[in-house]
Amino acid sequence: MTPGERIRGKALELGFSMAGIAEPEVDHLPFYQEWIRSGFHGEMSYLARADALERRGDLGRTLEGVRSVVVVAHEYFQDDAAASSTAGDAPSVDPSQGIIARYARGADYHRVVKKKLMGLARWIGDEVQRDVQARAYVNTGPILERDLARKAGL
Repeated sequence: MTPGERIRGKALELGFSMAGIAEPEVDHLPFYQEWIRSGFHGEMSYLARADALERRGDLGRTLEGVRSVVVVAHEYFQDDAAASSTAGDAPSVDPSQGIIARYARGADYHRVVKKKLMGLARWIGDEVQRDVQARAYVNTGPILERDLARKAGL
């Protein structure tokens, strides 16, 4: 079994739905830059900051010496029964009742996923018997995660 296969296996064991490994280069930065120039980021000005754009294009600015990126997917499905007014599985149609988005039900997925990612990083360090540098991002850092996910086979 290759090191990559072992890492993917451990990620799945930790509860991730999918896992893959990619080189840290991004392909879609020009598309993203054009998206920003077109104003599609709306009022989210932090997306257009020069430092954030530079980091999106060069992951080495986020983690010096980065050689690989482990990309994971985490299922956050929650049954609709919690949002239903009856025992059925459909949400209530009563307009006075709100429906909580699936990702917002239960524990904060940012914390859940980050804890698992840091556990995976520690496991990798144990496997190679040395300290490894790692950063865990869960929708929190200036990276083009969809580009990396595509490259990792997700």
